[in-house]
Amino acid sequence: MEVKIAQCFTPNENGIMIGPKEFEISADGIKEIHQYGYNFYDWDVVEHIEEVNGSIYVYVDKVLAIIFNPESLKPDKCKEDLLATMNKHVTTRPEVDD
Repeated sequence: MEVKIAQCFTPNENGIMIGPKEFEISADGIKEIHQYGYNFYDWDVVEHIEEVNGSIYVYVDKVLAIIFNPESLKPDKCKEDLLATMNKHVTTRPEVDD
């Protein structure tokens, strides 16, 4: 039973969650493009931005983040530009204890 449950919660290898993606960053927000369509995140939904071990996590909900890994942020200028753009559009929201 345990294995079957784990399989239900494992994303498809080339699905929407972990399949190949491209991103367009604009003044309006972040457009995540994948083989099945796209998702658009307005800057207003970005909870916060965090950098961990060279990866940038853009939280669009408490448990959902767009992750830009270090390999996708080469050269360093790309990473600097991404952070500058995001910091320009994202206002920090205070954390709320539930």
